[in-house]
Amino acid sequence: MNEEIKRKLAPALQGEIELYSGICRFPIKGELWEELTVNALEKIGIDTDWDPGSHSPGADIMLSTLNEGISSKSGKITRTKRTGKQELSISSYRTTRIKTLKEKINFFDGEGKNFESYMVLSREEDEKEKRRIYRALLIDAKKVNAGSVEWIEQKTGWQGEDRKSGIKMKIQKSMSDQFWIYLDLNRFKAGDILFETSIPYDKLGKTHHITEKNDNA
Repeated sequence: MNEEIKRKLAPALQGEIELYSGICRFPIKGELWEELTVNALEKIGIDTDWDPGSHSPGADIMLSTLNEGISSKSGKITRTKRTGKQELSISSYRTTRIKTLKEKINFFDGEGKNFESYMVLSREEDEKEKRRIYRALLIDAKKVNAGSVEWIEQKTGWQGEDRKSGIKMKIQKSMSDQFWIYLDLNRFKAGDILFETSIPYDKLGKTHHITEKNDNA
Protein backbone atom coordinates (compact mmCIF):
# COMPACT_ATOMS: atom_id res chain seq x y z
CA MET A 1 0.00 0.00 0.00
CA ASN A 2 1.65 3.21 -1.13
CA GLU A 3 1.92 6.47 0.81
CA GLU A 4 -0.80 8.24 -1.16
CA ILE A 5 -3.34 5.52 -0.37
CA LYS A 6 -2.34 5.53 3.31
CA ARG A 7 -2.83 9.31 3.37
CA LYS A 8 -6.35 8.98 1.94
CA LEU A 9 -7.25 5.93 4.01
CA ALA A 10 -6.42 7.45 7.42
CA PRO A 11 -9.20 10.10 7.53
CA ALA A 12 -11.68 7.72 5.88
CA LEU A 13 -11.06 5.08 8.55
CA GLN A 14 -11.14 7.63 11.36
CA GLY A 15 -14.47 8.88 10.07
CA GLU A 16 -15.92 5.35 10.04
CA ILE A 17 -14.82 4.76 13.64
CA GLU A 18 -16.16 8.06 14.92
CA LEU A 19 -19.47 7.63 13.08
CA TYR A 20 -19.96 4.12 14.49
CA SER A 21 -19.00 5.27 18.00
CA GLY A 22 -21.59 8.02 17.83
CA ILE A 23 -24.29 5.43 17.08
CA CYS A 24 -23.22 2.47 19.26
CA ARG A 25 -21.43 2.08 22.58
CA PHE A 26 -20.14 -1.46 21.92
CA PRO A 27 -16.36 -1.49 21.23
CA ILE A 28 -15.09 -2.08 17.70
CA LYS A 29 -13.44 -5.46 17.16
CA GLY A 30 -13.50 -8.60 15.01
CA GLU A 31 -15.73 -8.57 11.96
CA LEU A 32 -17.00 -5.09 12.74
CA TRP A 33 -13.44 -3.75 12.35
CA GLU A 34 -13.20 -5.61 9.04
CA GLU A 35 -16.45 -4.05 7.81
CA LEU A 36 -15.41 -0.51 8.76
CA THR A 37 -12.08 -1.07 6.99
CA VAL A 38 -13.87 -2.25 3.84
CA ASN A 39 -16.18 0.78 3.97
CA ALA A 40 -13.22 3.15 4.22
CA LEU A 41 -11.26 1.44 1.44
CA GLU A 42 -14.22 1.55 -0.94
CA LYS A 43 -14.82 5.23 -0.14
CA ILE A 44 -11.34 6.06 -1.43
CA GLY A 45 -11.81 3.98 -4.57
CA ILE A 46 -10.17 0.66 -3.62
CA ASP A 47 -12.16 -2.39 -4.75
CA THR A 48 -12.27 -5.13 -2.12
CA ASP A 49 -13.10 -8.83 -1.89
CA TRP A 50 -14.39 -9.59 1.62
CA ASP A 51 -16.18 -12.68 2.92
CA PRO A 52 -17.71 -11.81 6.32
CA GLY A 53 -17.53 -14.66 8.79
CA SER A 54 -14.90 -16.59 6.86
CA HIS A 55 -12.56 -18.66 9.03
CA SER A 56 -10.05 -19.28 6.26
CA PRO A 57 -6.46 -18.66 7.37
CA GLY A 58 -4.57 -15.64 6.08
CA ALA A 59 -6.00 -12.55 4.43
CA ASP A 60 -9.34 -11.23 5.70
CA ILE A 61 -9.69 -8.58 2.99
CA MET A 62 -8.32 -8.71 -0.54
CA LEU A 63 -7.67 -5.39 -2.26
CA SER A 64 -8.58 -6.21 -5.85
CA THR A 65 -7.37 -2.86 -7.16
CA LEU A 66 -3.90 -3.33 -5.65
CA ASN A 67 -3.63 -7.14 -5.80
CA GLU A 68 -2.80 -7.14 -2.08
CA GLY A 69 -4.23 -8.75 1.03
CA ILE A 70 -4.85 -7.46 4.55
CA SER A 71 -5.04 -9.40 7.80
CA SER A 72 -7.44 -7.46 10.02
CA LYS A 73 -6.61 -7.58 13.74
CA SER A 74 -7.74 -6.11 17.03
CA GLY A 75 -4.77 -5.35 19.25
CA LYS A 76 -3.99 -4.10 22.73
CA ILE A 77 -1.35 -1.56 23.66
CA THR A 78 0.25 -1.88 27.10
CA ARG A 79 2.08 1.20 28.36
CA THR A 80 4.83 1.12 31.00
CA LYS A 81 5.02 4.53 32.67
CA ARG A 82 8.44 4.00 34.24
CA THR A 83 10.22 3.21 30.96
CA GLY A 84 7.84 4.77 28.43
CA LYS A 85 7.58 1.43 26.63
CA GLN A 86 4.52 0.79 24.46
CA GLU A 87 3.87 -2.83 23.51
CA LEU A 88 1.25 -3.92 20.99
CA SER A 89 -0.10 -7.48 21.36
CA ILE A 90 -1.88 -9.29 18.51
CA SER A 91 -3.33 -12.80 18.41
CA SER A 92 -2.77 -15.00 15.37
CA TYR A 93 -3.09 -18.63 14.22
CA ARG A 94 -4.06 -21.65 16.31
CA THR A 95 -1.75 -24.46 15.26
CA THR A 96 -2.60 -27.67 17.13
CA ARG A 97 -2.96 -29.51 13.79
CA ILE A 98 0.69 -28.68 13.04
CA LYS A 99 2.90 -30.92 15.14
CA THR A 100 6.46 -29.58 15.42
CA LEU A 101 7.77 -26.11 16.22
CA LYS A 102 9.65 -25.98 12.91
CA GLU A 103 6.47 -26.80 10.99
CA LYS A 104 4.53 -24.14 12.92
CA ILE A 105 7.16 -21.51 12.09
CA ASN A 106 7.21 -22.53 8.42
CA PHE A 107 3.41 -22.25 8.26
CA PHE A 108 3.36 -18.82 9.93
CA ASP A 109 6.01 -17.41 7.57
CA GLY A 110 4.84 -19.30 4.46
CA GLU A 111 1.39 -20.66 3.67
CA GLY A 112 -0.25 -18.64 6.43
CA LYS A 113 1.04 -15.31 5.15
CA ASN A 114 -0.93 -14.70 1.95
CA PHE A 115 -1.22 -10.99 2.74
CA GLU A 116 1.02 -7.94 2.68
CA SER A 117 -0.17 -5.99 5.73
CA TYR A 118 -1.68 -6.28 9.18
CA MET A 119 -4.41 -3.68 9.71
CA VAL A 120 -4.56 -3.37 13.50
CA LEU A 121 -7.02 -1.43 15.64
CA SER A 122 -5.95 -1.01 19.24
CA ARG A 123 -8.35 0.13 21.94
CA GLU A 124 -7.61 1.61 25.35
CA GLU A 125 -10.18 2.37 28.01
CA ASP A 126 -8.99 5.46 29.89
CA GLU A 127 -11.05 5.25 33.06
CA LYS A 128 -9.35 8.26 34.62
CA GLU A 129 -10.19 10.62 31.75
CA LYS A 130 -13.39 8.69 30.94
CA ARG A 131 -12.63 8.17 27.27
CA ARG A 132 -12.05 5.41 24.74
CA ILE A 133 -8.93 5.69 22.61
CA TYR A 134 -8.60 3.99 19.23
CA ARG A 135 -5.36 3.80 17.29
CA ALA A 136 -5.07 2.29 13.80
CA LEU A 137 -1.75 0.82 12.67
CA LEU A 138 -0.69 -0.58 9.31
CA ILE A 139 2.14 -3.09 9.72
CA ASP A 140 4.33 -4.61 7.01
CA ALA A 141 3.71 -8.36 7.33
CA LYS A 142 7.11 -9.20 5.81
CA LYS A 143 8.77 -7.71 8.88
CA VAL A 144 6.94 -10.01 11.34
CA ASN A 145 8.65 -13.36 10.90
CA ALA A 146 8.58 -16.31 13.28
CA GLY A 147 11.82 -17.55 11.74
CA SER A 148 13.71 -14.40 12.79
CA VAL A 149 13.32 -14.92 16.54
CA GLU A 150 15.22 -17.30 18.82
CA TRP A 151 12.74 -19.80 20.25
CA ILE A 152 12.91 -21.59 23.60
CA GLU A 153 10.46 -24.19 24.90
CA GLN A 154 8.63 -23.60 28.18
CA LYS A 155 5.95 -25.46 30.13
CA THR A 156 3.29 -23.18 28.65
CA GLY A 157 4.56 -23.48 25.06
CA TRP A 158 7.30 -21.67 23.16
CA GLN A 159 8.63 -18.13 23.29
CA GLY A 160 10.96 -16.23 21.00
CA GLU A 161 12.38 -12.74 20.77
CA ASP A 162 14.32 -10.53 18.37
CA ARG A 163 15.37 -7.65 20.59
CA LYS A 164 17.00 -5.67 17.80
CA SER A 165 13.76 -5.34 15.83
CA GLY A 166 11.47 -5.20 18.88
CA ILE A 167 9.53 -8.41 18.10
CA LYS A 168 8.52 -11.02 20.65
CA MET A 169 6.35 -14.05 19.89
CA LYS A 170 4.69 -16.83 21.87
CA ILE A 171 2.90 -20.06 21.09
CA GLN A 172 0.47 -20.82 23.92
CA LYS A 173 -0.30 -24.53 24.46
CA SER A 174 -3.34 -23.74 26.64
CA MET A 175 -4.88 -21.76 23.76
CA SER A 176 -4.68 -24.45 21.05
CA ASP A 177 -1.04 -23.61 20.28
CA GLN A 178 -2.01 -20.08 19.34
CA PHE A 179 0.59 -17.63 18.05
CA TRP A 180 0.79 -14.27 19.83
CA ILE A 181 2.77 -11.33 18.48
CA TYR A 182 4.19 -8.58 20.72
CA LEU A 183 5.69 -5.49 19.08
CA ASP A 184 7.73 -2.95 21.02
CA LEU A 185 6.47 0.21 19.29
CA ASN A 186 9.48 2.16 20.58
CA ARG A 187 11.80 -0.06 18.51
CA PHE A 188 9.69 -1.73 15.83
CA LYS A 189 10.01 0.44 12.70
CA ALA A 190 7.86 -1.42 10.16
CA GLY A 191 4.51 -0.02 11.24
CA ASP A 192 2.65 3.20 10.43
CA ILE A 193 0.25 4.80 12.88
CA LEU A 194 -2.54 5.94 10.58
CA PHE A 195 -4.36 7.93 13.25
CA GLU A 196 -5.43 8.10 16.90
CA THR A 197 -8.83 9.28 18.04
CA SER A 198 -10.26 9.79 21.52
CA ILE A 199 -13.99 9.53 22.24
CA PRO A 200 -15.44 10.63 25.60
CA TYR A 201 -17.58 8.01 27.30
CA ASP A 202 -20.54 10.39 27.50
CA LYS A 203 -20.53 10.72 23.69
CA LEU A 204 -20.56 6.98 22.91
CA GLY A 205 -23.81 6.08 21.17
CA LYS A 206 -25.25 9.57 21.64
CA THR A 207 -24.03 11.86 18.88
CA HIS A 208 -25.50 10.18 15.78
CA HIS A 209 -28.97 8.76 15.24
CA ILE A 210 -30.49 6.49 12.63
CA THR A 211 -33.87 7.84 11.49
CA GLU A 212 -36.55 6.31 9.33
CA LYS A 213 -38.72 8.26 6.92
CA ASN A 214 -42.42 8.03 7.73
CA ASP A 215 -44.36 8.37 4.48
CA ASN A 216 -47.58 8.88 6.42
CA ALA A 217 -46.28 11.83 8.37
